[in-house]
Amino acid sequence: KNLIWQHLEGLKSPYRIKRGQIHTWNIWPGRHEAGIIEDFGIGNSQAQWFIRSIPAIKDIFAEIWHTRELLSSMDGIGIFRPWHLNLQIQQRDITNNTNPWKTTGANWHVDQSPVQKPNRVCVQGIINLLPADETTGGLMVIPSSHNRFHELLSIWTKSKNNSKIPVYHEILQEGYGLLIHAQPGDLLLWDSRTVHCNTP
Repeated sequence: KNLIWQHLEGLKSPYRIKRGQIHTWNIWPGRHEAGIIEDFGIGNSQAQWFIRSIPAIKDIFAEIWHTRELLSSMDGIGIFRPWHLNLQIQQRDITNNTNPWKTTGANWHVDQSPVQKPNRVCVQGIINLLPADETTGGLMVIPSSHNRFHELLSIWTKSKNNSKIPVYHEILQEGYGLLIHAQPGDLLLWDSRTVHCNTP
């Protein structure tokens, strides 16, 4: 956690983020509505490399792929501001049941192209640094949706490696979403063909 805070505190203007100083969290990097920071060097940060280099994590991925020669992508982090502590919330936000800090969630997507890569080629993972449940939000998946990956061909833009799943798609109509409860240190893994999103 400390390395993530160091990275956030080191961002240049207009960011003035300081841990423990909630009033500095109004200007926040990334896509707050999705609960993700994918830019600002976060994928290649010390925090990310520290987590990727934990021997037990490397052992798990080596077992999955039957090799110790592993390739890791440089992706983002899932991070939510505690929206219920937003000191800047306006009366209109309370009236409209909105909050500019709150992750809206339901950005259902897959991070693999069914056109170019129809088989399993990637296993994604999250290390939880804090507890995740209904009170905090976290990762949601559509269980077994990787078995229906071919059904996404009709919505795919061939040039893209990932795609948002429209809310009307049949995959989202059956057994809608499972929030993964997790504790600090838990490693969550899923086939990249699995439909998933963050939820507040």
